[in-house]
Amino acid sequence: DWGQELGDLALAVQAASATRDVDAAEIGEAVDRVLLDVLELRAQACRDSGDEEGLLGALEIARELRSRLRGDD
Repeated sequence: DWGQELGDLALAVQAASATRDVDAAEIGEAVDRVLLDVLELRAQACRDSGDEEGLLGALEIARELRSRLRGDD
């Protein structure tokens, strides 16, 4: 569930920023990692339901996101 995942991320960012300075790059990476988890869940749901188009879309976005997290762009 996107709402729960993003709510958890917001709490984590608030906790981290309360104890130290958090820069935009760290926040961006945290958001990307949560999004990657959500995309992997979405891909599995599409796989389970036989939604090939949705599966391929989720996998492509996840591939691009992994590449960005590795710094390949």
